[in-house]
Amino acid sequence: NDDIVKILEKLEFVITEITTESMKVSVPYFRGDIAIADDLTEEVARIYGLNNIDGVAPEITIEEKPKSDARKVEQRIANVLVNNSFYEILTLAFYGNNLLEKMEMPTDNSSQIIVKNPLSEDVEIMRTSLSPRLFEVAERNIRNTKNFRIFESGNVYSLQNGKKVEEMRITALLVGDDFFSAKAVAEEILNSFNMNYRIQEKLYDLSFAHPGRGAVMTAGKDANVKIFEIHPRIAKKFNVPENTSIVCITLKPFENLLARKPKMENFSKFPAVDFDISVLCDTNLQVNKLIKGVSKISSLIVKAEIESVWRGEGVENGQKSVTLSFRFQSDERTLTDKEVKKIEKDIIIDLEKKGGVARF
Repeated sequence: NDDIVKILEKLEFVITEITTESMKVSVPYFRGDIAIADDLTEEVARIYGLNNIDGVAPEITIEEKPKSDARKVEQRIANVLVNNSFYEILTLAFYGNNLLEKMEMPTDNSSQIIVKNPLSEDVEIMRTSLSPRLFEVAERNIRNTKNFRIFESGNVYSLQNGKKVEEMRITALLVGDDFFSAKAVAEEILNSFNMNYRIQEKLYDLSFAHPGRGAVMTAGKDANVKIFEIHPRIAKKFNVPENTSIVCITLKPFENLLARKPKMENFSKFPAVDFDISVLCDTNLQVNKLIKGVSKISSLIVKAEIESVWRGEGVENGQKSVTLSFRFQSDERTLTDKEVKKIEKDIIIDLEKKGGVARF
């Protein structure tokens, strides 16, 4: 306080009242620049010297803002993709008719939101899909490498019943990887939410989707992952391999799955028996129907999966070959040959009832 008083008095300020915590100061008439208490502080600091004042950091409590459920879902899925060799990209949320025409997507879609004053023709439509820009990035990068994986997360925009709607999505493009690679990625995403899932063959009414290689994997009530290979015609336009596939996810339904915890069960001490079989069926038959309800045949069937679907050489037109994989196991004993043969026979009979003819 003594130092402060001396400095102020030398500057011709008059101290009218002083206490241990404050003082009243009369400002000389010629110091019109002094209006508030902070001005006096600056005067004292200027004379005393800032280098003589020890710096003290203010005490600030920083509270981390809790993440929203949408952000948690986005991060969880993004982490799975990054762990599977995907690179995240960021593109504009707009595109133009030229890109839509190249993708063979409709340019006069009534659900599109048109920008009134676009900077150029390439950014006159707000995106309704993340896929076009992903293909554009893939086309530029295919010059350097023939096999890579990229994804983008972001909003898509549309008009629904006259209202503007935003929907958060993640779309991943597997350049040079086929449908089954996309399926493996989708399975890992769903497993990260500790969910059992159902897979169903689905033919997507999209210009850039392969007419016969698509599926939807569903967990819970609404959460699903769409997977499909791209149409060979679109692959040729963007100079990417024909065996390129897409994984598409709408994030909102996954928010209800965040609280789910993994369920554990003991491994069986007894050996398992694997049984693979290929069946011929009508090309329009949904392959998931072949294994639906198969567990009712025997409680010893612990796994039933679709391994592959083949159309082409060796298979007649209008048909497809589906390879299925089954596993039999007991928690109480080693299975006998007789038990295994009976289950295999019952499975073949069940497949024939559903339209699948076993290939031997």
